[in-house]
Amino acid sequence: MDDKRGIFYILTNDAMPGLVKIGKTQMDDVQKKMDQLYSGITSVPLPFHCLFAAEVEDCDKMEKLAHRVFKEARLNPRREFFIIDAEAILEWVRLMNLKEVTPQLQKALDKDVTKEEKDAVKKLPKRPPLNFFEMGMHIGDELVFVNNPNVKVIIQEAKKVTYEGELYSLTAVTKILLNKSYDVQPTSYWTYNGRNLHNIYDETYPLNEE
Repeated sequence: MDDKRGIFYILTNDAMPGLVKIGKTQMDDVQKKMDQLYSGITSVPLPFHCLFAAEVEDCDKMEKLAHRVFKEARLNPRREFFIIDAEAILEWVRLMNLKEVTPQLQKALDKDVTKEEKDAVKKLPKRPPLNFFEMGMHIGDELVFVNNPNVKVIIQEAKKVTYEGELYSLTAVTKILLNKSYDVQPTSYWTYNGRNLHNIYDETYPLNEE
């Protein structure tokens, strides 16, 4: 039915590094929804960027499918944000050969957003890739997998760990343990000395850093 048609979208926001928003909107409500994302209901400090958007016959069904596929990366079951590598979602969605409308949705997102607001992203500090040594860890230290405390990896380099005798990035190990075909932002899935790695990363590389 026509009333099921809509736009399925994948968005990011520089104010929320590491998070991807997966959502949908009805065809007759696109501009209203895009306005709300930035200046309305959700009130975020920077405009959203559209990584991908497609016109689909049943936007509710498409959104539910995506949320189910990536459920283990969902930050909050009541919100549409996922801790995941955006490229993993793009790789998945492009396999469906959907009718892409990314430029059109980006235009809707940019409506009424000033140049000054767009340039505000330049004021954000750049947060570096995860580095165990900078985060206060050492070669030989253990990281414990949140989903199964019996699973551990050993830090071997600034950005590498060993798992079952093989050298990996933490992202690669997390992907293996979750049995996923896509990369997942790994820090939330590991603890160090009882503390979540995501929190340690945020403390090491704070967003308000000059």
